[in-house]
Amino acid sequence: RGPQVLAFDQALNAVNAAKVSIVTSSVQLKEVEGALPQDWIGGKAYQLDAMADGVPTKIVLVPYCDASQSGGVVTTWLRRQP
Repeated sequence: RGPQVLAFDQALNAVNAAKVSIVTSSVQLKEVEGALPQDWIGGKAYQLDAMADGVPTKIVLVPYCDASQSGGVVTTWLRRQP
């Protein structure tokens, strides 16, 4: 997104990053409210439609510089769905 690198923070998502794939031809990021813990530094979070083990799901991405504040494993590369 723009000049930012967005990251998948495991602490903010219910699915494992290794199971997530995205359709790169139709990426639609939406700013999302209420996805971040109250004490989170930074206020941007984006929701993205994805697949997890073949099931549609929504994932939350945050700017890389804000990720892993609560100890979540950070992933910057997600699989592309064929």
